[in-house]
Amino acid sequence: MSISNTFNFHSIKSRVTLFTLGIFVIGIWILYFLISQKLHDDMQKQLANQQSSIAAILATQVDEELRERLNVLEKITEKIAPIALIDNKLLQVTLEEQLVIQRLFNAGAFVVGADGVAVASIPSSIKRVGINYIERDYIVAALKDGKSTISRPVIGKVLGIPLFNVVVPVRDSQGSVVAALAGVTDLGKPNFLDKVFQNSYSKTGYFLLEDAKNRLIITGTDKRRIMQKLPAPGVNKLIDRHVNGFDDTDITVSPLGVKVLASAKRVHIADWFIVVALPVQEAFAPIDDMKKHIMLFATLMTIVAGGLIWWMLKRELVPMFTAVKQLAALSKAGGSHQPLPTGVNNEISELINGFNNLLDVLGKRSAQLHALLQSIPDLVWLKDTNGIYMSCNSAFERLYGAKEADIIGKTDYDFIDKQQADLFRENDRKAMIAHKAVSNEEWLTFAEGGYRGLFETIKVPVKNANGQIIGVLGISRDMSERKAAELKLRMLSTAIEQSPTSVAITNVEAKIEYINSAFTKEAGYTLDEVLGKNPRVLQSGMTDTKVYDDMWSKITNGESWQGEFVNKRKNGEIFYEEAYISPIKDDAGNASHYVAVKLDVTSRKEAERALRESNKKMDSLLQSLAEGAYGVDNEGNCTFVNNSFLRILGYETEDELVGKHIHELIHHSHADGTHYPASECRIYAAYRNNVEDHCADEVFWHKSGYAIQVEYWSQPIVVDGVVIGAIATFFDITERKKMEQQIRHLALHDVLTNLPNRRLLIERISQAQLSSKRSLQYCALMFMDLDNFKPLNDAHGHEAGDKLLIEVANRLLKSVREIDTVARIGGDEFVVMLTELDTDESLSRQQAEKVSEKIRSALAEPYFINVTNDDGVNTVVEHYCTASIGVVLFKGTAPSKEEVIKLADDGMYQAKNAGRNKVIFYEK
Repeated sequence: MSISNTFNFHSIKSRVTLFTLGIFVIGIWILYFLISQKLHDDMQKQLANQQSSIAAILATQVDEELRERLNVLEKITEKIAPIALIDNKLLQVTLEEQLVIQRLFNAGAFVVGADGVAVASIPSSIKRVGINYIERDYIVAALKDGKSTISRPVIGKVLGIPLFNVVVPVRDSQGSVVAALAGVTDLGKPNFLDKVFQNSYSKTGYFLLEDAKNRLIITGTDKRRIMQKLPAPGVNKLIDRHVNGFDDTDITVSPLGVKVLASAKRVHIADWFIVVALPVQEAFAPIDDMKKHIMLFATLMTIVAGGLIWWMLKRELVPMFTAVKQLAALSKAGGSHQPLPTGVNNEISELINGFNNLLDVLGKRSAQLHALLQSIPDLVWLKDTNGIYMSCNSAFERLYGAKEADIIGKTDYDFIDKQQADLFRENDRKAMIAHKAVSNEEWLTFAEGGYRGLFETIKVPVKNANGQIIGVLGISRDMSERKAAELKLRMLSTAIEQSPTSVAITNVEAKIEYINSAFTKEAGYTLDEVLGKNPRVLQSGMTDTKVYDDMWSKITNGESWQGEFVNKRKNGEIFYEEAYISPIKDDAGNASHYVAVKLDVTSRKEAERALRESNKKMDSLLQSLAEGAYGVDNEGNCTFVNNSFLRILGYETEDELVGKHIHELIHHSHADGTHYPASECRIYAAYRNNVEDHCADEVFWHKSGYAIQVEYWSQPIVVDGVVIGAIATFFDITERKKMEQQIRHLALHDVLTNLPNRRLLIERISQAQLSSKRSLQYCALMFMDLDNFKPLNDAHGHEAGDKLLIEVANRLLKSVREIDTVARIGGDEFVVMLTELDTDESLSRQQAEKVSEKIRSALAEPYFINVTNDDGVNTVVEHYCTASIGVVLFKGTAPSKEEVIKLADDGMYQAKNAGRNKVIFYEK
């Protein structure tokens, strides 16, 4: 039984039932909503207090961790401040000794100078040294303002990953900022913040650490949200209040679109804040569950009350509705029209008899109309003004795949998609608005059989006796075949006429019957000028006769032919044509016409010829270059090499290289033999990044396996705006490097003795001081001057003196270790530096005394010098020469390099004054 039969909203019974039930239901549901809202408010207040406490604890933890790192870095700056501007190598070693940095900062630390350039970095695997950070605001704050800073999250210049820095200034003894020390935390790897957020918050809750100033997410429970931007100001009011410093708790929609209860607490040291959030769905799950129980109880009470009221009214009013139900049942029976029972003979029975006669007349007319509609082959249907089907014929039934009985009472929306149904409905409205027949063409797809065709549809408004429109009559006729034939003919005609290629059609006697506009444009002839003529009017006499023989042989045998003609235009110009000729066959399979489709390829032929000539010239130029040259495609494969390339790198022919990955052949390793990945190759960067590059010092590898020092240039090859590869040229700079090495050696060594000179000695003293500072071992410097050298020069000349100085150098080298330094700093003055002595000063002095006495004794031995007199006679001269030696011990960087030499020099003069041939330790 339907709801409309059981519950008539216009009946007295229904209205009384609804009124009574309404008062009862309103009371129950008001009580339900009041209780639910109270429970929800209390729960939200309790959760807000709890979340705020959690956020405060987490904020305190983060603040303490950051303060600890600032304090540690400030203590380290006190250690590195004295050497920050003196020696970068010592600074690097000192930084590596600070193990606490690696414990507190998972990405190490680095020191930048006053110019913002990194001068030391740990770990050494992260290549920060030499990188300029001066544009980083946190570096500027430390260097320019002297402020310790905790940076916002940034993408690291070297690591290329999210990180943040803790930066403190490095001050000299006067308090001036000379450098900055930065500790780096990699947010993508385990770090101290993970310890704060390692515990989960309920099932779906989460924590976030956010940068208020830059509106960035620093880290949180979900690592994928690192460095995500917070919503712009004005988008989320709660987030805006958190950013502005208010530690509020409220319900909001997160940037991920989830409704959450969120609390925030400030991390004051960094202007960050902690956010603790719990999705509302989980937070209020207990309240929602209780609401469901209350709602279920209220619903049950409503149903029970409604049922009791309904039962009572039905029992009391049933006699009054018996007659009404009988009439309602007769009107809804459907099917054939059955006469209504007349019952008692009265006025009502007379009314029913008249109604029964009317039904009989209507039934006969309906049968006649239905038979007429079924006999029409076109689609016929009838709708009312609301688009509801009232009738249709059998042809229309096939369209929707349903019987008429199943179509009547429904609309187009019950059978087809909304878009097409909207179109049908719009056409119905046009006919009713126009008050006349309206026709249109539309594609219809039949549900029965799947046939799809183009139909011409005519829709006519149907009017009643008063001229009012009561519906629409529609008739559709299939016009698919006719339209397809028209379209095909029109398309073929348009395609040929508008084709950019020349088209000519001849009969089997080779007489032209048709040419298109492209033919006229290309050859210069109009249709009137060539109609009925043979295509040989275009012949220039330059096409081989074998081409024509092959063409006629194939097309007369019913085959297609393809080839090239050298033809002549009407104005006498020669042009090249690429032709495709095919026979057109009739229904019997015999050729009735020939169609030729031709393309003017004159420009292409000329371009190909010019390209061949250009390539020949370029190849000649390339092979004449003195420098090596080669090309690569976008895959890194070699495309060409010149003769100088083969000569320099030892290859015989280009076949050994072309088509192969050139990097793996000549550029696979660095000068020290370590692997050089192709992904880092600067030459390949030319085509990868479309940039030019120049390298003044690199190595290529000879075919025999040894490295050749080269200077190279690389640049991309761009064709029509697209990078298709790169070209590289290079010089062999091996000899130039050898000369540079020799020049450097001469600049740092004495020409006569090949010992280090004063410049190299000072460098080694500096190195020894730094090493001594780390190891706490003493060093010793001996300054010595020969006592009896000048008489030999005066008696036998400078050649004899030079030979004695060389012998002195040899005796000194034999008297010391390989790690020690022997230098000649001028005339007959020599310096010996002993390193890595004992950490105890007295023991170091004993070691230095022992070596200095050994040297004094060795130099006091007689010298036998071969000299040549003025007569050209060689003689051996025996000469005695001693040395006065001044010695000074030093450790660390004080005194300075020059002061160490001066102190040893003072000791030497003390030895001279004490009678020469002595060793004197300088005493303050």
